[in-house]
Amino acid sequence: MINYLEGNINSFISALGKKESSKDILKLVEIISSDFEVDELSHQDEYEIYYLFYKRGVEFCFKRIGEEYVLYSVFFFLVEVDNYFPCPFIHELICDLKHGFSIEDIIKFLGEPNFKGSGWIRYSYSGRNIHFEFSESSELSQISIFI
Repeated sequence: MINYLEGNINSFISALGKKESSKDILKLVEIISSDFEVDELSHQDEYEIYYLFYKRGVEFCFKRIGEEYVLYSVFFFLVEVDNYFPCPFIHELICDLKHGFSIEDIIKFLGEPNFKGSGWIRYSYSGRNIHFEFSESSELSQISIFI
């Protein structure tokens, strides 16, 4: 488990579970400082809204809970994928985190993860999850936070 992280990651994590219309979500949009597209997805009884910040490599997922949509997860793409450019503000997201970190680098940086798989590690932090994924060349490629 991670004890403390410096950077904007704390604002993103504290906004998880907040309503789409809350000022906490507006603060995140200001941090990203880019236009975005909105997409909706429904499957059976599940409804989701996505904010797609293609130019900044970030995606928000809001899930409908009751009558409200709440921020359920945020994805930070660190390499170009689909229509996403690499997220340029990784150093501000988590201070001292660098592009190109390997699994071993992240473990040295943050300590032993709570969960580990082939090409990914996951930590619990402030009652939420921080998930790190790595490319075939073993470099950090995506960070996800979620409830």
